[in-house]
Amino acid sequence: MVRTLDAECIRALECAHDAMPVEVLELRRGRNLAVFRRERVGGCAGDVAFLLHGSCASMVQWRDQLDALSASHTIVALDLLGCGRSEKPVGWELYSFAEHHADLAELVRRFGAAPGRGRNVLLGHSMGCALALGLAAKAPKLSIHALVLLAPPCGTPAAARGPLFRLPLWILERLQPTLSAGFEAMALHPETRAEDAAPERREVLLLARAVNGLNEMHMCKAYYRQLEFPGPALLSQVTAPVLILHGEADGAIDPAQSERLLPMLKGAEARRQVVAGCSHQLLQERPAEVAAALCAFLASAAGPASAEAAGASAAPP
Repeated sequence: MVRTLDAECIRALECAHDAMPVEVLELRRGRNLAVFRRERVGGCAGDVAFLLHGSCASMVQWRDQLDALSASHTIVALDLLGCGRSEKPVGWELYSFAEHHADLAELVRRFGAAPGRGRNVLLGHSMGCALALGLAAKAPKLSIHALVLLAPPCGTPAAARGPLFRLPLWILERLQPTLSAGFEAMALHPETRAEDAAPERREVLLLARAVNGLNEMHMCKAYYRQLEFPGPALLSQVTAPVLILHGEADGAIDPAQSERLLPMLKGAEARRQVVAGCSHQLLQERPAEVAAALCAFLASAAGPASAEAAGASAAPP
């Protein structure tokens, strides 16, 4: 289905794409995914941070975290199949969580830190947290050293269980503008949606509209109907340190969910922090606060020497 975006949305999306140029790679047979890579400042080998977006979203939501993270980590981000600049084939089974997990595992195998030469860190937003947690629990050989979970749920979202994505595709396509508007209302802070929003907040709104407007509903339907969140038994197998960040006004995933998730991570040293003045898109609405929190956490997880370096990188100029 051909869709058009207004000029403001196109400009916002083009700016985000310019900041995160990608290479489309066949990670696994027939699965061509857009991958962004930025070497650690100075070009040194070492720790690698993998950035995972949320449901039917795009890697560009991580744009404002790149400078802070690249001071201490090589960065690798991808658009899941059907999302962003990745290919968007038709096929129900292509969008199962098992397939997305396999894509992520291959990404870490291909671009992750060499054993003994660095650490692999997974940073997920929203349902990207489910992929991160599942991989950390199921693939110990990939040596996941730490996890950062932004606005995580504590179970499979209601959208996957409800009747909405059981509707015929043609109806979902007609409903797409309404669904996108509903997402904005839940996921974006009132300050971001205000008519007189600050320019940086306006940019968040425009980017959300652009990404949502270009989603193919065949992908959305297949993705949501096959969503999975790791159960308690699997969550208890996560042993890497975990930082949870949640926007205090999140209308898409209630902050109480991440509070309930915390004790489920029985095998991990996990901490949680609520970020004021933002909703579900906290990494875009409060980028400086989020960058400072995740850099401090990753530095402490890496050890005293790295903590000093990363702390300096996150300090304001």
